[in-house]
Amino acid sequence: MEENTNVTDGAMTGTDNATDTGNAQGQDSGEETPKTYTAEELQAESNRRVTEALKTASAKAQTDFETKLKEARSEWEKEAKMTAAEREKAAREKAQKQFERERAEYQKERLEFEATKILAEKKYPVGFAKMITAMGEDGMEDNVKALESMLSEYRESVVAELTKGKTPKIGGEKTETDPFLSGFGK
Repeated sequence: MEENTNVTDGAMTGTDNATDTGNAQGQDSGEETPKTYTAEELQAESNRRVTEALKTASAKAQTDFETKLKEARSEWEKEAKMTAAEREKAAREKAQKQFERERAEYQKERLEFEATKILAEKKYPVGFAKMITAMGEDGMEDNVKALESMLSEYRESVVAELTKGKTPKIGGEKTETDPFLSGFGK
């Protein structure tokens, strides 16, 4: 069956006309008709997206590799120009820097552990440990005291808010007229 694609006086005929008026109606109502895919189109689209993702990941891995290769090459060239004494000195400095980094990390973890232990003993949320250790070992005790005072003030404000209002009457107090007895006419 042949499709009629002739245009007469600016109006389309055949299947194009039905598609065109369908789009016009969809635009008037503010709704877009969703595109439906066949199984082949869906597979082709997913293959295209996977291929693009692989290309992107491959390009990123390639640039990372090239950067690391350039750094290693420049480091090797520097070492090649050094004397044995200079190489030994550079190796010691590198080891010293690594040691200092690991030591700082250990100190940070130790402080957080100590802060967690203190908070747990006082039955405070241990999530505050990082905040307390932010100033280092010297400020940790001050931070714990500041946290205690803030939590105490907060607790007092919550208690004050909950107890605000009328005080309930005590059951032993007598009223002038008993509503029960007044119902009997007394």
